[in-house]
Amino acid sequence: MADRRRSDQLELIGEGLAVIRRLKDEGMTMIIATHEMAFAREVADQVCYLQDGVTVERGTPEQILTAPSSGGSSRESLRLPLTREDGRFRPTGRSR
Repeated sequence: MADRRRSDQLELIGEGLAVIRRLKDEGMTMIIATHEMAFAREVADQVCYLQDGVTVERGTPEQILTAPSSGGSSRESLRLPLTREDGRFRPTGRSR
């Protein structure tokens, strides 16, 4: 039963991410708080890394997620595997 619920949750997450992607493609400006770093890398123009409610770094996804400028933002938690299918992020249920 728990596996089925998890499958349903992942399906809903995937549908939500698809809506966000479509809105971005239509030019909508959005501010999104997420722990899904692979998704942020795919859809964000700018990423702000917050620590204790304070912005410690801001830049492009590439800058922040692969080459952070401040030593404090070089975090193991951001080195997540990118799971892609057909060139798009797909939720796997693996997050930290």
